[in-house]
Amino acid sequence: MRTMVRINLATRPFYNERAVHLLLGIIVFAAGAILAAGLLLLADLSAERAALDAEAARDEAAARTAAAEARDLLRQVAGGEPDAVAGAAADANGLIDRRLFSWTALFNHVEQTLPAGVMLVSIRPEVDGAGASVALEVIGLSVTAIGAFIDALEATGAFSGVLPQDEEATGDGTYRTRLIAQYMPLPGGAAPVREAVP
Repeated sequence: MRTMVRINLATRPFYNERAVHLLLGIIVFAAGAILAAGLLLLADLSAERAALDAEAARDEAAARTAAAEARDLLRQVAGGEPDAVAGAAADANGLIDRRLFSWTALFNHVEQTLPAGVMLVSIRPEVDGAGASVALEVIGLSVTAIGAFIDALEATGAFSGVLPQDEEATGDGTYRTRLIAQYMPLPGGAAPVREAVP
């Protein structure tokens, strides 16, 4: 007859339960730490992305504002016609290329005849079949000062038929006038030496 050893394995399957519980506890703790670190990293990345999105939105708004300001400035310069500015620049470059007149001589004529009470705001040359004409926009302290400038321009011999157009009084007590003149530079492009008209 045989004797049986009675061991109930179901009640105590492992003799070293503490080691198993410790190992499971370490695994759970490590998984929790990794999960917490991942959540913190996710929160940091979300905050960083929100900051970058806000910065990108600000930059895009600034770019739109700058583009709108550039368009407005171009409209103001061209009177609402950007193509007109490009055309005027092409005309001016064409004049320079063809050497129809010297910019230096033109500015010397204007500088030598410009009275103290008149300020040149803009100058625009135009060439057509009749020759070169120049549009000058000036602001003067008085109509008399602008008239003296017109007389001084015609006295140079390089300008003829100087006519004022679009005269208007400004809010600060000055007068804005657009002058149109035929421009025929002297031979050699030199401006005569003379005193500025007071």
